Amino acid sequence: MTVTEVLELQEDQEESARILAAIKEQQDLESEIKDDEQQREFTGMSSSKKLKRLQDLVKKSQVFSAIIADTLLESTLNKKEEPRNEIKEPVTKKARRGRSATGKSHQFVPLGLSSESSLTKDKLEQASSSQKSDARGYSQPKMLKNCTLRDYQLSGMEWLITLYENGLNGILADEMGLGKTLQSIAMLAFLYEQGIKGPFLISCPLSTLSNWVDEIKRFAPSMPVLAYTGDKATRKSLRDEHFSRNEDLGIVVVSYEISILDSKYFNGVDWRFLIVDEGHRLKNADCMLIRQLKRIRTSNRLLLTGTPLQNNLRELWSLLNFILPDVFPDVQMFEQWFDFSSLQELKDDDGDDQFNELVNAEIQKSLISSLHTILKPFLLRRLKRDVVKGLPPKREYIIYGTLTDSQKMLYTAALKKELSHEISRFGFKEYLRANKIRFARGGDKSTVDSFLNSVLEGEETPTPRSLVPHWNKVKHEIDQKKTLNAIMQLRLVCDSPYLFYFPWEDETKVDAALVENSCKMTILNQLVPALIKKGHRVLIFTQFVKMLDLIHDWCATYMGYNVCRIDGSSSQEERQSEIHSFNNTDEGSESPQVFLLSTRAGGLGINLTAADSVVLFDSDWNPQVDLQAMDRVHRIGQTKPVVIYRLAVSNTVEEVLLARADSKRILEKLVIQMGQFRALTRLSSDQQKMSAGDKSSKQQLYEELDTLLRVKNFGGKHVQDNELSTEEMEELLDRNSAAYEPGRELSSKFSHITLFETVSSLE
Repeated sequence: MTVTEVLELQEDQEESARILAAIKEQQDLESEIKDDEQQREFTGMSSSKKLKRLQDLVKKSQVFSAIIADTLLESTLNKKEEPRNEIKEPVTKKARRGRSATGKSHQFVPLGLSSESSLTKDKLEQASSSQKSDARGYSQPKMLKNCTLRDYQLSGMEWLITLYENGLNGILADEMGLGKTLQSIAMLAFLYEQGIKGPFLISCPLSTLSNWVDEIKRFAPSMPVLAYTGDKATRKSLRDEHFSRNEDLGIVVVSYEISILDSKYFNGVDWRFLIVDEGHRLKNADCMLIRQLKRIRTSNRLLLTGTPLQNNLRELWSLLNFILPDVFPDVQMFEQWFDFSSLQELKDDDGDDQFNELVNAEIQKSLISSLHTILKPFLLRRLKRDVVKGLPPKREYIIYGTLTDSQKMLYTAALKKELSHEISRFGFKEYLRANKIRFARGGDKSTVDSFLNSVLEGEETPTPRSLVPHWNKVKHEIDQKKTLNAIMQLRLVCDSPYLFYFPWEDETKVDAALVENSCKMTILNQLVPALIKKGHRVLIFTQFVKMLDLIHDWCATYMGYNVCRIDGSSSQEERQSEIHSFNNTDEGSESPQVFLLSTRAGGLGINLTAADSVVLFDSDWNPQVDLQAMDRVHRIGQTKPVVIYRLAVSNTVEEVLLARADSKRILEKLVIQMGQFRALTRLSSDQQKMSAGDKSSKQQLYEELDTLLRVKNFGGKHVQDNELSTEEMEELLDRNSAAYEPGRELSSKFSHITLFETVSSLE
């Protein structure tokens, strides 16, 4: 056995001993709690002593997490000091097949924590724990044009280069809008200047592909970049032209979908760097995308995500397994490392609910802290408020409406499981009205009601007979709708009754009913024209593509606005064209005034700072999705104050969605009052679990939603109509600096609006 092999074995044994000792300590803690004699002693403790025991266990779990974090870093670092601005080949990692990512065999050298590697550890941990850095160890790459990196971006570039030098993979998790794309481009430009010219692969959502290509051409114009997109024939042509010459590939940008479809071609290239944008997409270890990306041969991997990591062990393991597969190969072992079941034993079975809630909170806090401790060396996250200077202020309103008569009719029917009949009634009447169909001399509302009663009761010869063909047409279309998911149907009702049936045969002839039958459309009809009149440009987000269609009809047909649009069906060329059109601010050009986007398809990675106003027509169950949408506007490059308008329907399921907002953005009055509804509280905390509940739980949910519909002043608001007052409109349109003062409270006479959050100017 060689000296190198002896050292390697010794190092592995030491590392294993440390981890085993830490695991044994955790097991001893569990054994201690489970011991019958001590358990009986615990049962008789006061709540304060129980809490002290809980806190002691939490502290020990943090020590355990820190040991693992140190061990992981010590086992992967072997830093050698080099002159600044000089890059070296990355330290190779132990490969399962004894070969490096580039296919060349190598001898693995055991990595101890020498004084030199300690420097790297300190630098990595300092960068990952510090929210602000003025360090300028590396200068901006000369290839980087048309920008000057901010201090925190330069620090981020240095952190990425340090990872590369040491053969480490990482997660750049800066808050949305801080320029993760630019920092990544700067790092690639630095490598390119040092003679490491790729090839580099960037896998991203289709919605961000054109943005990546545009940013590379703008900030690193001398770096070759290839947008690998198009149909099958186009992609074959691109491969024939470029893939045979690896060294000339430079940067290749590809969508997730094409990464999967053409995976065999990407697997045949030795990539120097793989960057996965919107990395939280890889939280599911079983998804096809992560399986294909793992097969790609690459020296380094980097995940970019502006969404904080979730607190689910399996989701976190999926990300860690992707960036550190040799360290985190087994999810079962990972779950054992962070098994907090021993803390569950501390719960009081005698009904001390307050103490049990405290135990749950401590368990959650311990889990979060432990996971973040493990991630610390491999993750860099900075927040806007800590690192950005000069970003304009932002404030967010909730604008409340109340259900229109037609919406209330459908909403109540949905709670009573009679939605299908009510949709048929509403849709048929609207079809006759919208298309001006005359069915009988002197025909009136009572005649239509009589006809509907006849057909819905199954009569074979309803009168007047002239209505039968029209009824058959409407009924056939409505029967295609699925109304099984009650919560989803309630959300659709809150948006517009026309989501269930669109009555206009000629969509160019939509009329005022489109606005009048939806409380949100009524508010939109007041807000958007006022914003455009003042010269503001607006983004409108919605969860539902069909709602996007209705808003598009209102904007383009009813109001005559110049509109851009992106949804899940938009092609890459359409996306790029729409974004360029909206961002075009050249004098004399007629730029679109409104940009319509589906939240999931258009809320990722797009830069739309030409707008300064965002309307969230409806909210997502995941509050991070809404934050992503807002940051299409409130990001680096924005020069104007920003206002967010979140539309909501009072006393409906949308109140539950608001209660699900991020803990730092919770509406106190709303959450307190939600406490009187047990099923709604469960729904706001775990929507998926609730939707899969038993029949009795669902019945309780429907009953509480029905009760909520009649509660007055819920969440401190009593909304009686959908007409914004003159004073409310002035408040919503105010862009003066005083309107962005933190802690400012609105007048109690504002019945429709609530100031949700204010972010003052980051000077």
